[in-house]
Amino acid sequence: MHELEESCRFLLAHLIQGESKTFRYWRGSLYATWALKTVMVWDYVLPKNHTIPLTVLHTHHRTQRPNMRQQVWIGRYEDDQPHSFWRTAAHSIGPVTGGSNDPQDAHAYLAAITIGQLCLVVFGHLFDQLVPPVVFPEAIVPKLVQIWPPITEIVAWPPASSLDDDALDAVVNSLGLPIPDSPQP
Repeated sequence: MHELEESCRFLLAHLIQGESKTFRYWRGSLYATWALKTVMVWDYVLPKNHTIPLTVLHTHHRTQRPNMRQQVWIGRYEDDQPHSFWRTAAHSIGPVTGGSNDPQDAHAYLAAITIGQLCLVVFGHLFDQLVPPVVFPEAIVPKLVQIWPPITEIVAWPPASSLDDDALDAVVNSLGLPIPDSPQP
């Protein structure tokens, strides 16, 4: 984890400060790895309400990169919470890898973090087959650029439009109901 943080510290600083950048596949892959690691750390801060299954953490630790069951987007954030964490989980039944078929278990998850002007959104699932990509509300699509799996060799950041708190709420709610930050009574 330390190597990953050191590799990303200088590279991400430009994006956090809102500087325009163009980057290629290998850097996007590094950003996606850092995003997945960071959302997992944030998710496990409150373990009673975590959304990302433990098997995902073990797989990421072993492979040190996102896999084909995960997608990562990058966007520019401009609103009042420059350091925030948003998350949700989907409870679905279907053949899953490394999990149970209990409908109360999260089989898909979506998390978004903002750090300064940088926003990273991570989606993943445990289903045996590949699932269609997450479909965001139409107004959100131009505000996010997919960096994992890569769909283009070169990514220009920031996107044409910025995300605010309402947009991030729409992103998180595109999968399911948000997970509370504290246990419900």
